[in-house]
Amino acid sequence: MVGIVVISHSKKIAKSVEEFALYMAPKAKVVATGGTDEDKFGSSKKRIKKAITKLSNSKDGVIVIADMGSTVTTAREIIDSSDFSCDVQLVDCPLMEGTIVAAIEAQMKKDLPHIVEILEDIKTIPK
Repeated sequence: MVGIVVISHSKKIAKSVEEFALYMAPKAKVVATGGTDEDKFGSSKKRIKKAITKLSNSKDGVIVIADMGSTVTTAREIIDSSDFSCDVQLVDCPLMEGTIVAAIEAQMKKDLPHIVEILEDIKTIPK
C-alpha cells in the first residue's frame, strides 16, 4: 500500500489532517509531522526525514504532501538527497483534500502513479 506523509508548519494541523484522513480511510498508512524540533511553528529536517523513513519500507512508494514554503523546500531537499528503499514523491496539491484523497486511493490499493495523477488534478478543481 502506498504510504502518505503529511507535513505542515504546525504539528497540530498535520496531526488533524492525518486524523481526518484515517477517519475516511482507516486502513491507510498516513504519518503526520509538523513544527520544529522545539515544537514551534516551522519545519524540521529531522522530523520530515523520520516520517518519510517510517513509511519507506513499502515497495509501493510514498507520497509526501506539504503545506507551503519551508516544508516543501525541506521535503524536496530530503527526497533529492536521500536513498530511500522505495519511490518517494512530493506532490503539489491542497494539504487536506490531497491527503484524504491519497488515503482513500491507497486503501483501495491504487498504485503510486495513479494516485499522483489524481492529486495533481485536485489542485485545478475550484471550490
